[in-house]
Amino acid sequence: MAAMPLQRSPSMAVDEIRLACAAMYAPNTDPATRQRAGEYLEQASAGDDAWPALLQLVTTPQEQAATRFWAASALFRKARREPPPPALRAQLVQQLATALASDVPGEVAKQVSVACATLALRTAAEDPSAVGQCTRLALELCGRSTHGLGLLKALADEAPNVDAGAHRIRPLRAELQRVARADVFPALLQATGVDEVLAAWLQHGSESSLHDLLGGVDAPAFSKLTSVRTAVSTLIVAAEAGGGQVLDDASLQALRAFLGQCRQENDAECLADIARLTAALAASEPHGLQLAQHLPEVWDLALTCVEHPSRRIGAQALDAFLVLQDVPVAQRHPALTRDAFSRLLVSITRSCANSTDDDEDPEDALFQFRAVAADVLVATYFLLRETYMRTIADEMKSSLVALTEGGSPERAEAALYVLRVARREVCSDLKSRPDVAASARESVGAVL
Repeated sequence: MAAMPLQRSPSMAVDEIRLACAAMYAPNTDPATRQRAGEYLEQASAGDDAWPALLQLVTTPQEQAATRFWAASALFRKARREPPPPALRAQLVQQLATALASDVPGEVAKQVSVACATLALRTAAEDPSAVGQCTRLALELCGRSTHGLGLLKALADEAPNVDAGAHRIRPLRAELQRVARADVFPALLQATGVDEVLAAWLQHGSESSLHDLLGGVDAPAFSKLTSVRTAVSTLIVAAEAGGGQVLDDASLQALRAFLGQCRQENDAECLADIARLTAALAASEPHGLQLAQHLPEVWDLALTCVEHPSRRIGAQALDAFLVLQDVPVAQRHPALTRDAFSRLLVSITRSCANSTDDDEDPEDALFQFRAVAADVLVATYFLLRETYMRTIADEMKSSLVALTEGGSPERAEAALYVLRVARREVCSDLKSRPDVAASARESVGAVL
C-alpha cells in the first residue's frame, strides 16, 4: 500500500478512505503502515466536510464491511463530539435508517444504529421533534428488518449520553417520554422478542409506565405479550422505574388477575422472575404502599415463592416482606398482619432446613437464604412476639418427634436457628413483657 497522504487537507476523499480502511483491517498489513492508516483516518474524520463522505461510505451496499463499519463508528464518534450542520441533519438520519433496511452485516448494523440514534438525539437537543421522527423511522423499519429494533434500542440507550444544557435536556426528556408512551409502548407490546428494547424504553416512559402497562381500554397492555415470563420481566422494569400515577381500580384488578395467572407457572426460571416481581412491586414508589393497602395478593404470591423447594427462588421473594415492614401495620390490608406472618415464619423455618433443588449448591443456597431471612425474622418477631415463640416450639416439637422415628436433625436445627436470630429481642421481652415470658415457659414445657 502507498504511504498515506498525512499532510493533505482532510477532505475525506472516498478512494483514499477505502485504501486506508483496507490497510487498517487487512491481516497482513505491517505495523507501520497500519499506524499511518489509522492516523490518516482519525485526522480525516475530524474535518468539517467529513459528514457527506462518511454517509456515502456507510450507505453504499457495495462497500467492504470493514469500511462501512469504520465509517459508521466514525460518524458515531463525530456526532457525540459535535452536532452535524443543520442542512445535513435530516438527510443523515433518513439515509442511515434507510441503509438499515438493506442487507447490512450484524456488527455494521449495530454501529449504523448507534450513529443514527446519536445524530437524531444531537439534533433533538435543539429540535425535540427529531426524536419522534427517528422513532417512526425505526418503527417502520421493524416491519422490514430486524435492525429496526436495534435502532429503537440505540435511541433509548444513547439518550442519557446527550451532552446539552439543562434548558435543552428537559424538553428532550419530555419528548422521549411522550414518544415512549404514544408510539413505542403500543408497538412493542404487540411484538415478540422485544424484552431488551422495551426495558431500555421504560426508563424514558417511567413517569406512568406501570400504570400504562396495567391500563388500557380493551385489555392491559402487558397482556399482549406472548408469555408470562416476558410480561413478568416487563412489569419488573416498570416497577423498579417507579414514579408516576397511582394505580386505578382497573389497573389493580388487571394486576390481581395476572398474579393469579403467575400461580400456574412451574418453570423454575420463570418462578425466580415472579419472585423478583413481587419484591419489585413491594418496593415500587409510589405503588408499594398502595399495593400493601389494596392488593395483598402480591405478598401471598411472594409467600408461595418462599415455600418453593428452591431456596434461590425463596430468597428473592423474601425481599417483598422486608420492604413491607416499612409500612405501619395499621395501614396494611388486614390480610398482611399476624396470620400472614405466622405462615411466613413456618415457611422460613422449613426452608432453613432442607431443599430439593438439585440445581443449587445446598450449603451455599442455605447460607444465602438465611442471610436474607435474618432481617425478615426479626421484623416477624416484633409483629408476632408470643406467637413467634409458640410457633417455633411447635416446629421444634414436631421435628424432635420425627427425629425419634428416624428423621434427620435438620428441622430441629433450623427451628433453633430461627429462635437464635431473634435472641436479643426475645431476651429483652422476657425481662419486660410478662406475656412473652409466660409464652416462653409454656413453649419450653411443651417441647420438653
